[in-house]
Amino acid sequence: MATRGEVRTRLRRRLEDTGASPLWSDAELDEALKAALEAYTARVPLEGRVTFAASGGQTEWTLPGDVVEVVRVVDPTGGVVPRRVLPVRETMGEELAWETFAGKLVFTRELADGTYTVWYYGERAWPASDGASFPVDEPDLPYVVAWAAVWALELRLTAEWKRSALPARAGTVLEEARRTLRAEERARFRRVRTRQVETTG
Repeated sequence: MATRGEVRTRLRRRLEDTGASPLWSDAELDEALKAALEAYTARVPLEGRVTFAASGGQTEWTLPGDVVEVVRVVDPTGGVVPRRVLPVRETMGEELAWETFAGKLVFTRELADGTYTVWYYGERAWPASDGASFPVDEPDLPYVVAWAAVWALELRLTAEWKRSALPARAGTVLEEARRTLRAEERARFRRVRTRQVETTG
């Protein structure tokens, strides 16, 4: 994976802002990339797994903060625990099932002791430093950079418009950036992507 610093450099090149006195600061480009990463995550969330050990007849477990959607829960024997269709009201006599509420997995019965596995879709975390990996695979980075370029241009042009007349080519540059984004979007998302979690491994 490319690093955060490398992706920001790609964005600066896309904006043709590589001179000695750049128009956008690193902080501004990082904000654009954060917005792009959030938009990308909404379309292609990170797939992950986490385990927890149940004991003492517990009936709920707090989810990690990066979990967006729980996909599957597997019990200690390898069996799939079904998702509960109706909200929890009266649970006596129900088979074991789960639902999410207030950042927790809530179960309809006490859990048997053992290790449970939770499959989920999660957020793509913003890298902590310029040297850290940017959480997007290489084939999709052009889309993220194109998205961030449009965001950065729109923000800059809005600020310029408030102060004075826009530069002569401002509208053309923004429209070119939007066309590039649409092309990258078609190239990467022209096929319907289905969310699928492997059942083995």
